[in-house]
Amino acid sequence: ALMPPPVAMRRPPLCSGPVDLYLSWLRHRHRIEKRQNMVEQLTPEQRAAALDALGDWDYEDGRDAIVRQFLFQDFSEAFAFMTRVALLAEVQDHHPEWSNVYNRLTVTLTTHDTGGITSLDAELARLIDARASVAGATTS
Repeated sequence: ALMPPPVAMRRPPLCSGPVDLYLSWLRHRHRIEKRQNMVEQLTPEQRAAALDALGDWDYEDGRDAIVRQFLFQDFSEAFAFMTRVALLAEVQDHHPEWSNVYNRLTVTLTTHDTGGITSLDAELARLIDARASVAGATTS
């Protein structure tokens, strides 16, 4: 018979009740409001400078976003890279849109709260580029 893990090894529940759920929602809302008050859309000049500095990222005109495609040796490398970026994005509290097909990954960055590109996108793009060079990704 399988025994449950000792109490010390059990993971605490994400929310133990309505109060915890409400507090979690408040913390999330506070983070969003704080970010909305601190971050503004880049001006066209700032956006052009950021794109020049980023190099391999392209501007997606129809939605004020930046996009880059990565190519990896195989699916496992692409997925491992996505996992590393997901952890980075969680720390940054800024998350990419992406699409993965076998060894290809397309990453789109825009700040939905502001409706366009912000410094958060440029910073996350720089961090993604640094990880991509370590992971051996190429631009497709």
